[in-house]
Amino acid sequence: MKRLLASTFLAFLFVGAVSPADAFEINAKATARLEAEVGLDAKTIAFLNRFPSEVRVQIVQTLKESLPLIDKSVEGYITQVNGVISSSIDQAACRSTVPIGVLFDEVKDLVLPGEYKSKPVETLTNDFAEIASDFSAKSTPHDYRMVYSDFLHRAAITGCQAGLSPETVAEISVLQQMARPKWNLWLRLDGVCTNADACLTWLRKDLDETIAKADPRDVAVVNGSSRLTALKSPTQPGFFDRLRGVFYPGPYEDVLLELYSIGDGTRVAEKVRHASAEADLADGIALIDEAEKTAATARSQLSGQSSDANNLAIQTAGAVSKDRARLAAIVANAAETWSAIGDRFTLQMARYNAAVENAKATSAEAAKLNAEIAARQERIRDRMLQRMYDRAPK
Repeated sequence: MKRLLASTFLAFLFVGAVSPADAFEINAKATARLEAEVGLDAKTIAFLNRFPSEVRVQIVQTLKESLPLIDKSVEGYITQVNGVISSSIDQAACRSTVPIGVLFDEVKDLVLPGEYKSKPVETLTNDFAEIASDFSAKSTPHDYRMVYSDFLHRAAITGCQAGLSPETVAEISVLQQMARPKWNLWLRLDGVCTNADACLTWLRKDLDETIAKADPRDVAVVNGSSRLTALKSPTQPGFFDRLRGVFYPGPYEDVLLELYSIGDGTRVAEKVRHASAEADLADGIALIDEAEKTAATARSQLSGQSSDANNLAIQTAGAVSKDRARLAAIVANAAETWSAIGDRFTLQMARYNAAVENAKATSAEAAKLNAEIAARQERIRDRMLQRMYDRAPK
């Protein structure tokens, strides 16, 4: 499987997030048209593609099951995606059939001290708290990534130990889910920028460009503008602490994660909006297909001998236009949802208009045939009356 996922926001407050003039309805079938990888960045997908097929299949299935969450909240869905990936990796790490090397950036032969077994939660909690001391203002994204990967590796080995209580495993999982978004953050920034400060500058500029190019309705879905305005510069140590090399990575990570969240959410909103317009197009095509079929049926009912058949043809031809108002509403909603869908709908509407014209022509021909049948019947009656008159006694 070369792509992580083979294949997918109903009306999740889109309308509530935009002004009435821009309001549109999300097609109820939009979610089904989304790929399960929606919300994942390219680097994360590439990392997950290293996994054995059975792990990828599990992740795909779980992500598909999570798609309906988009209906309620884009941010909630993205959080769920992160949780799915984290738990899937943690579970895979405990399988003897999965090479541990594919699950972490740099795998070393770890022989953990005894406290990881005797006091696993306390030991890992202290580990996680001490991670910040491993970094300086000059640390690169790769440095961060490796440190978090090492922690996740230790946590995985600890959590896979036999004999741990479910409560202990759950607490270890919480620590893993706290660390993995930070690891993923630096994975995405690795090779892009040189340190936390430079990464903040780069990502803020990148997000500004994303929002400037985005449809304002997609930004509004995730409250992107207000969230961006609310972001504060990362809090850092005072002058003398900085001279001593003290550095706080946490505030930078919080801001960077929020910037990625806004950008990811905006892109997900766009994909859902486009999927909705595609679903509208499919619904419209289905109505047009039905109209063409009905028009063809009406023409097949024409008869030069039976006015009943022609009356049925007229009735059937009339049904060709029965969904005109519904189709117009679908076209209007699709165009409002995504203007680029308009040209494709134009081609389909030409088919619909042709079907309507064919139906009109069928009705006219049926009426003409009925008139011919009536005239013929009238001539037959006239001849019969004439014969009766001729045979009557004079």
